Amino acid sequence: MTRFETNKQLWVKLSLLVFLLPWFTPLVGVKNGEYWWDRFPVVDIIITIFTRPDLWNETFESLIYSSWLLAVPSLLIGWLLQATIVMVRHRKSSIPESTE
Repeated sequence: MTRFETNKQLWVKLSLLVFLLPWFTPLVGVKNGEYWWDRFPVVDIIITIFTRPDLWNETFESLIYSSWLLAVPSLLIGWLLQATIVMVRHRKSSIPESTE
């Protein structure tokens, strides 16, 4: 029997957050010695799909590959965050309050 019970709902929410974060984080680069902000990766994918239908297969393959590369670490990081939260909650609930 395990000491702590996995909170599956929390695990899914945290994993989804960790998975979606890179898709909606703007890309930053350096051009001519100055920092510049680029569009979000998800915007680039949508623009490519609608403006370059000839690249749809390559875009789809890239999207699937990128999704798998992000999915596995997202599940692991989500589980670790969930486990940490469950342990902290358990510890806080098991500490008796002092009655003076």
